[in-house]
Amino acid sequence: MLAIDWKTLHEEVWQPCRDLYEEMATLEMKRRNLIQRPSEPEDAYGNRVKAAYLDNHYGSALRSYAALLGKFSFTNEPAEPPKTITESNKATPEGRTASNIDLNGNDFKSILSSINQMALCLGAVMVVVDVYEPEKKKEGVEKRPFIRIWDLDEIYYKNGNDRFDRGIVTIVEGGATFIESFCGRYEVAELNDEGSLETVEYYLEYKHRPARTILWKMEDGSATQVGKEAQIKGANGKQLDELPVIWHDFNGNPPGEPPLPLLFSLARLNITHFNALSEFQTILTVVNGPTPVRTWAPGVPVPEERQDLFLGINSVLDMPGGSTVSFLEPSGNALSISAQVLTGQLEQMQRLGQRFLSGGDVARTATEAMLDSAQAETLLLDMANRVENTAEEIIKWWRVFEDPGYSYPDYAGGITINTEALLVPMQPQEIQSVMQLFLNGLIDAATALKIMHRNGAIKDEDLSEQVKKLMDGEMPAQVPGQEGEEPKEQGQKPTEAPEPEEPEEEEEEEEEEEENEMENVF
Repeated sequence: MLAIDWKTLHEEVWQPCRDLYEEMATLEMKRRNLIQRPSEPEDAYGNRVKAAYLDNHYGSALRSYAALLGKFSFTNEPAEPPKTITESNKATPEGRTASNIDLNGNDFKSILSSINQMALCLGAVMVVVDVYEPEKKKEGVEKRPFIRIWDLDEIYYKNGNDRFDRGIVTIVEGGATFIESFCGRYEVAELNDEGSLETVEYYLEYKHRPARTILWKMEDGSATQVGKEAQIKGANGKQLDELPVIWHDFNGNPPGEPPLPLLFSLARLNITHFNALSEFQTILTVVNGPTPVRTWAPGVPVPEERQDLFLGINSVLDMPGGSTVSFLEPSGNALSISAQVLTGQLEQMQRLGQRFLSGGDVARTATEAMLDSAQAETLLLDMANRVENTAEEIIKWWRVFEDPGYSYPDYAGGITINTEALLVPMQPQEIQSVMQLFLNGLIDAATALKIMHRNGAIKDEDLSEQVKKLMDGEMPAQVPGQEGEEPKEQGQKPTEAPEPEEPEEEEEEEEEEEENEMENVF
């Protein structure tokens, strides 16, 4: 467990990661992350903040991971998920619910993508399956479940009468951690007595055993309860004991334990690069240009007011005798070193981000490529497993509020992520390494083919036939179009390939013929 409280994590970890995720869209976000150097004037710093540009590798990595985890299908056995979750593309009452699963017009796939992105950004996210019940009965509007997402920077707990602190209250029973209570903070723009809009702060408190909610409104620094305590009831009309809450954490931490974002190292490096790039831009625009220096002749009084200097075509510069004008220009070494630092940071971000999933453009050895691929696959498969578990829990609680005959925690349906899309394609260095192991007798043909088949280097066919062909000296059936090459026909032997010397000999003969022709001309 991290010996860091939620407040410190919010200020030092979650807030910078959130700012990166939101592309440093505001000047306030830039000021939080752009360091003001000692003796840097405020106006110069303000201009630097306005001009700062973010090369956002962190946000791209989050969205890439979420996209890979978003390729899934709903399960049919042993139980099929509710149609109000699966039929988002159908113009039926169930389809309309599935297309608006969060009351904001998003379907299950979109919601799951948002959950994954925020869990990657902050380390974890809280998902609540809630119930919408209209205050007044309207035609076509019925009580229904919906999904609510609480980000970690929106989660508090009630500490005393009027104080809300960051964190979650949990209890441990039988080795399992349960969420006892927490508050979700949100703001609403409301009209005040003077008729102008003002931002009002609310806290929705969740409590368990029995499950219930209380709404608090902050007024003049005091928390005032709004309405009555609301019981959380299932479709069978009984009040729940446990809260319908899912703690979605890619690190495997129990609920309430302050998590670190999975790609926090990339986030820190991205902010370091953000600062370095800003200072480099300042050097290019402010320092890099030549600066005119005017030296007045001895005995000539220097004017108290600045004298304009006109240089260039069709301009005349009148100066006292003995005065000189020169230029100061910076050395290129400092700029070259700064550019090298930025390049090094970019390569590091590529390694830490999503680039190693597809190889990237950074030179690597075969061993490094295999290690990076193995790391990526292990990470993604573990993440896929956690996403499937979260989706399964969401569907369970959804059925609690929809099916009176359902008994939690019986299986109620789930999803299966396409893990083949998560496997990193083998690079040429890796295929060469595997074949070298086979040729040296360190692994047999079956093992070599299984490794290549699992990583998409050969076709999905009967491996026993592939082994026989490889042992007979024939090439295995490769995936068509891999690495930009034409697919080789099955049964083609390596000896049947054209010898590499033949094209060279033909070129030499053509050159000799050209030389003879030239001699005949002269």
